[in-house]
Amino acid sequence: MAIGYPGPRYTPPRKNDSGLIVAAILIVAMILIAAYVVVTLPKTSDQNTPGIVAWPTDTDGDLYPDSMDVFPADRSEWADANHNGIGDNSESYAPDNDSDGFNDLVDLQDSFDAGILIELRTVKIIDDVDFLTGVGDVYFNISVNGRQESRIDDSGYPYIFQVGTTYSIAKSLRFNVDDNSRFTRISISMVDEDFFSKKDPVDIDGVNLADKTLDIMFDMVNDTWYGDNINGLADGSLDGTQSSDDDDGAFGNDVSVVPISGLKTYAWIYGGDGYDLQLNLSAKQYYQYKYNGVDRSPETYEEERGFVTVNDPSVVEVANELESIALTRGFSQIERANFVLSFVQSIDYSYDNVSAGQNEY
Repeated sequence: MAIGYPGPRYTPPRKNDSGLIVAAILIVAMILIAAYVVVTLPKTSDQNTPGIVAWPTDTDGDLYPDSMDVFPADRSEWADANHNGIGDNSESYAPDNDSDGFNDLVDLQDSFDAGILIELRTVKIIDDVDFLTGVGDVYFNISVNGRQESRIDDSGYPYIFQVGTTYSIAKSLRFNVDDNSRFTRISISMVDEDFFSKKDPVDIDGVNLADKTLDIMFDMVNDTWYGDNINGLADGSLDGTQSSDDDDGAFGNDVSVVPISGLKTYAWIYGGDGYDLQLNLSAKQYYQYKYNGVDRSPETYEEERGFVTVNDPSVVEVANELESIALTRGFSQIERANFVLSFVQSIDYSYDNVSAGQNEY
């Protein structure tokens, strides 16, 4: 007779066990509720982060926006309380008798804004610089303190001089200098331009065998200079190579201190009639513009704005004067535009490779 194996015996839950089960259910419910709250609450990072603030343009990074910065390209300056073109951080409150921007304590010429007059007086080609032609096609480059400032030529073309003949050219260049700088280095080179614009230097340095450029150091205090010439005459044949035909030349010059005047007269012709206009632009203003450090290769709109000076007092003065003349003559809008254009086109233009020694644009 088979005997059956008894199964597990059912034991009813005890009172204490049922309490534990209820507590566990409550804990799970609280965890679920907490998770729901965390998920549904607004986030404080990505979703509610404000958009990027569009800060005002600050070109020089001095923390003064360009709209408030009187010197937006100069990190060390941003204000000009007395409107003299000198930043307040660099302002010296010592007297400045000639108003040239250099106080009388450091101004070597405190009675006027000093400049240097470089005069080209005579020139002679000693050697046959162009093979068997008996002539040379020459021009002069003038650099001041290492920067090319001018090319002296015959109305845009080289001078044509006979070899062995001394010529008077009577050309000059006025250059404004810092009145607190005693010495100014001046370099003058004479260049022979051959066919296909080939350029050969003519030796006007009679001191150094390895150099053909006239270099002199001008002393503004004593109004004298020293360098590669004798009594204002530079002669390349004096370096001992006159018999070896190294394209020697001779050059007469003078250098002196002169006052710089800001009064400029413009004269031009429009419609068969002559016009003239005078502008008093101080040398200090001119050189502030010339060496203001503007980016010569602008790539952005903000960089291009550096060339726009419609609110400049001198520009406004010229514009008002041209407008007054046009109204007096009864010009139409088209005639007025052509009139202004004729004025602008009458201003001498210096090529970059002449005024800056390189093609800047």
